[in-house]
Amino acid sequence: MVLERDASGFRLHLVNMVLACRRYYLDGASKSEIASELGISRFKVARMLDRARRDGIVRIEIDPLPELDLDLGDELARRHGIRGAVVVRSSAGPDELRLAQLGRAAAAVLGDVLEASDVLGISWGRTLHALVEQLPRLPACTVVQLVGSVPTIQLEVNSLELVRRLAGRATGPVFPLHVPLLVASAEMAEALAGDPMAALTLGEFDRLTRAVVGIGAWAPGGSTIRAALTEVDRLPDILDRTRMIRIESNL
Repeated sequence: MVLERDASGFRLHLVNMVLACRRYYLDGASKSEIASELGISRFKVARMLDRARRDGIVRIEIDPLPELDLDLGDELARRHGIRGAVVVRSSAGPDELRLAQLGRAAAAVLGDVLEASDVLGISWGRTLHALVEQLPRLPACTVVQLVGSVPTIQLEVNSLELVRRLAGRATGPVFPLHVPLLVASAEMAEALAGDPMAALTLGEFDRLTRAVVGIGAWAPGGSTIRAALTEVDRLPDILDRTRMIRIESNL
C-alpha cells in the first residue's frame, strides 16, 4: 500500500509538473496563476519548472531564422560599437523578394522594441514600405514624418503615404510633413519651414526616441534624391566624394 501511495503521489507530481510546464511555456501563464490552478504555492511551481528543465522534461532550443546571420550581426555590432545589428542573408531572385526579407526582419525588430511612450520618426524608402507591409499592431506611439514628399508619380509609394500606413498600425498622434523633399532654393526651403504645420512637425524632431530610415546608394537606381537631381547638380557632389576617397586612401 505504501508503494502504491508513493507511485500515485509520484504520478500526480509528474502530471502537475507537465501541466505547469505547458501553462508556463506554451500558454504564457504566470507562476501565480499556475499555483492557483493547481492548488500549490508559487515557489513549488518555480521548483517544478526548474526540475523539469534539469531532468529534460522541458528542452529549450533556439532556432534562428535561416535568413538571419547572427554571427555576422554580432561582429558588425562589435566593430562599430553599436548595441546590436540584424544581418539578413538575401536570397537570389527579384528585388521584391529581397525587400520583403529586409522588411520582415526590420518589422520584427521594430515591433519588439517600440513602446507607447516612444516618438518614432520615419523617413522614406522601398525597404521601409516593405517594413510597413509586415508590421503587426504597434503600441500607440507618436509618429513623425522626417522627410518631405518624394518626387515620384507613384502615389502609393511616397513618404506621406508611408507615414499614413505606419500611423494606422500605431494609432497614436501623427505629425505629417506637407512639404516637398527637394526645393529650388534655400529661400523657398526657409519659407516652407516657417509654415505653421511644417513648424509643428519639425518641432517634434528634438523629441524623437527612435527613428527608422532607409539608406540607399548614390548610384543610378539606388537613390530617389539622385534621380530627382539634374546631371549638373549631381556632378559636383560626385567629384567631392571622389576627392574625399583619394584623400582617405593617402592617409
